[in-house]
Amino acid sequence: MYKESPQTNYRLELPEKILKVAMHEFLHHGVKSVKMDDIACLVGISKRTLYEIYSNKEELLLECLRKHEEEYDKHMAQYGCCPYHNVIDIIIEFYRIQIEDVSGVSPVFFQDLHKYQKVAQSAQSRRKGILS
Repeated sequence: MYKESPQTNYRLELPEKILKVAMHEFLHHGVKSVKMDDIACLVGISKRTLYEIYSNKEELLLECLRKHEEEYDKHMAQYGCCPYHNVIDIIIEFYRIQIEDVSGVSPVFFQDLHKYQKVAQSAQSRRKGILS
């Protein structure tokens, strides 16, 4: 019988750990001021390992934002499916999450986002999808 090695489990969990650390650093210090070296150091991996998983900072940032949005969508879907929550409860939860999300974010983070073309394009395409 095949048994997964701890190294394999570690390697499988590594992208998630990187995303968590990177998102925290990006939100609190701004994207531009956080270096890939900083993220690698905080995660406890080499810069080479980081680049094997995410080829550049913009790819890492896009994945952080995608994951954050995915978690938000999942939470709202679960919250909205509860039979005890009415429309007003759902609207209040929507705004509660929005306020909670931006309350600890450095303004530099938002200023830096426009400097990453793929991130800006992704945000623009999401807005178009919402408006369509």
